[in-house]
Amino acid sequence: MPAPLLVDNAEIARVLLSNSIISFAMNLCKEAQTVILSIGDQDLNNTVLTDAGEYSSSTYKNVLNSTAVGDIAGSFFDIHGNEIIGDITSRIISIPIEEIKKKQKRIGIAVGEYKSRAILGALHRKIVNKLYTDELTARAVLGELTSMNNPKSKTN
Repeated sequence: MPAPLLVDNAEIARVLLSNSIISFAMNLCKEAQTVILSIGDQDLNNTVLTDAGEYSSSTYKNVLNSTAVGDIAGSFFDIHGNEIIGDITSRIISIPIEEIKKKQKRIGIAVGEYKSRAILGALHRKIVNKLYTDELTARAVLGELTSMNNPKSKTN
């Protein structure tokens, strides 16, 4: 995408989205029936966007204080896969979660046991319908699912 993921305000986002080059790229995204997406967790310390200065400390605090467990394409969601609308939603230059869910193949990529809740959230509402991960992460996801379905099985 020839644009930043997150801009300073909604007006800049609107202007960038009206740019012919960015509009062309966004239309290609809308037409595609296969998307490959990275699943991030809610800890913005584990993202290149924080390192690059995309996320401010106030944005970071807002995400940590929300019910977010992860993000896809810049949009945050809870453990049930519901999108969390926040102060950055109107500033994101990306394909919205509701648009992603219309795609035939939605491949999520996530590696790391710390992403288990984010993976579950992405799978719950079928934000992704295919998953690429490793064995350790898959085991963590299954453990998290077991804990959710049987709260007594949680270990302290």
